[in-house]
Amino acid sequence: MAKNDEIVIPSSPADLKKLNSAVKEIANSFVRMEGERDQVKEIIDEVHDITGIPKKHIRNMARDYHKHNFNQKVEEMSDYQQLYESVMETNFGDDGEED
Repeated sequence: MAKNDEIVIPSSPADLKKLNSAVKEIANSFVRMEGERDQVKEIIDEVHDITGIPKKHIRNMARDYHKHNFNQKVEEMSDYQQLYESVMETNFGDDGEED
């Protein structure tokens, strides 16, 4: 691999062809991803219109379902809630001591 982000252009026609094909395959993948993002947005919009559930919650539910990490997120939020309440909901006087 070249150092300092130096670009070395392949000289072999086979390597150039392989690179060309790879770039085209990646670009086609980007097109499919854009289409999927549009479809997800349309589904979220439709569910929101029908149910009134905020779009961010619909998106988060789908993402959590996809990643199978709902329980982990609940646990992290519980830990964060305890931290926040301990730090921010304690009444401190001007001297920094708890009242």
